[in-house]
Amino acid sequence: FGKFPENPPTYGSGTPHRYLIARTAFPVQALCMAGCFVDDKEIDTAMDWLRENYTGNGAVESLQGYVASTTYEDATLLLAIEAYYISEWETKEAGLSNPKKRFTKDEEGNKVPIKRWGIEERGAKKKKKDRNFKLDRKDQKLCEIAVKALESRFRKAYGGGGWRYFRRGMDESNPEVDISATQYAILGLKAASRLGIKYDKSMLVDAFRLLRDQQDKDGPVVKAKWKKSGADQGKKSPRLVDIEKEFKARGWGYARQSTHQELDKQTYGSMTAAGVNALILIRDELI
Repeated sequence: FGKFPENPPTYGSGTPHRYLIARTAFPVQALCMAGCFVDDKEIDTAMDWLRENYTGNGAVESLQGYVASTTYEDATLLLAIEAYYISEWETKEAGLSNPKKRFTKDEEGNKVPIKRWGIEERGAKKKKKDRNFKLDRKDQKLCEIAVKALESRFRKAYGGGGWRYFRRGMDESNPEVDISATQYAILGLKAASRLGIKYDKSMLVDAFRLLRDQQDKDGPVVKAKWKKSGADQGKKSPRLVDIEKEFKARGWGYARQSTHQELDKQTYGSMTAAGVNALILIRDELI
């Protein structure tokens, strides 16, 4: 956790990426959302490392001698902590706090491990509104640092605002902001909101302006079936009907103002998904 592997197979001849916070927080998020229990040794060890190494001096001030972070890492930390507390909450709800009770028996009498709900396919989804996460003091502090770091990295640019990897002055390479980092920052802020951490929501207004202006103004015609209810047409019946409609495919690229790579200006799927997701989260936070 937070350490470089020797001769890492995934990175071949290149240098392993140095995002120590992300390489520790992201597995926590994945494991917790996949149904692992928070008292698993690996998750416990990773959380202890994050509590010790994710600091304001490193994440916000970027002081030498401390573990630094980026926009993606700040957001990932918030998502990991939320997943951690979802795991803890689900475990208590299912009556599985005692590790000895996490087994059932098959037809032959063999012990079979019980899994948590994981991706909220059952009870957790129904009771989502009833959750009241009470964060440990150290975890509350981590979330507050992450939010402060994201606020410090926010940049106004291109008629709106958004994020890059670092705060202005540390990473002046073009572009000023990009759709990928902006979407990820908003993912983290939404998680913070669900955890009860407040932040400056005026950033989201500027992010909306950025996304609106960066979207394609025109695009190829796409035919699709649109679900419309009878109520939408002034009828009493709420029955859904299929309506053939033509749409213009208008997506997003990584950064329209980029000058260092022409490909960054082009529209492609992942950035379009990021743009749509960011708009949904902004609407959810502001309305």
